[in-house]
Amino acid sequence: MQYVEFEYEKTLSKHGKTFFLRDKARDLAILTLFLKSGIRVNELANLKVKDIDFLNSEINVIRKGNKVDTVIITKSALDRLNEYITSLPFKLNREDFVFISKKTKLDYQ
Repeated sequence: MQYVEFEYEKTLSKHGKTFFLRDKARDLAILTLFLKSGIRVNELANLKVKDIDFLNSEINVIRKGNKVDTVIITKSALDRLNEYITSLPFKLNREDFVFISKKTKLDYQ
């Protein structure tokens, strides 16, 4: 993680660095969640704001077969999630997906 956070951008072109810096908080949150929680790609992609419990350091994920499980996550993963969410230029609602793509349209009014 330290490489991604501190060294990787040094290897990028100016153009690549622009995109890396724009998405850095999101990418670090995703990587940290994968490494610290063991959740699957599909579980991460379907994570909604309401599924995060910052007080108890837990997230609810929908497993195969639509089974809901509670996964304990580390403080570093929670911190990365919080950094990403607060870095967004808009406010996420409880029903919004945490990790949105550029193609996702949300109503920001």
